[in-house]
Amino acid sequence: MIILQTAGSGNASGMGVGRGLLADLGGQVTTFEENDYIHKLNRTLQAEMHAVAAYRSLSSRPDTDSLSAQESHQRAGRELVRLIIENRGIPEDRAALSFGLAPRLIRLVVKVPSRFTDRMTLGTLSRVELQLIASYRKLMELAPSRDMQVLQELLACSESHLSALSELL
Repeated sequence: MIILQTAGSGNASGMGVGRGLLADLGGQVTTFEENDYIHKLNRTLQAEMHAVAAYRSLSSRPDTDSLSAQESHQRAGRELVRLIIENRGIPEDRAALSFGLAPRLIRLVVKVPSRFTDRMTLGTLSRVELQLIASYRKLMELAPSRDMQVLQELLACSESHLSALSELL
């Protein structure tokens, strides 16, 4: 989908944009599919949503501040959606990461002591936070200057969550 494409007519001429202008743009016209920054934002958004789900599963544990972390990752997800849209991208609703469990494995985990499953969840969360930290650092290399402050704040939040998780492990 070309950015200059209109919803109604399927081409830029519906906006009164002449063929000459489009020819002059040449390499400047980008598609959503070819924008590495948008793809990286979308993958990071999916990781944030997985973090929300994992923190939600820890909410019954009294020694964790999982509700605060869950809210922080939800806020990060909203910020990423905003950045995607501001950069003329479309937030993807499909999962780019797969932390899903097969039904048999879910039945097995239910029978395992909760201490063990909590430890597994904490390990998974640590890996997710490490992935988020790496993603935010990569995004900062690709990001336009207007997005840097938001990405720095989100990076700091993930680093803080990782530090808190390492104390629990």
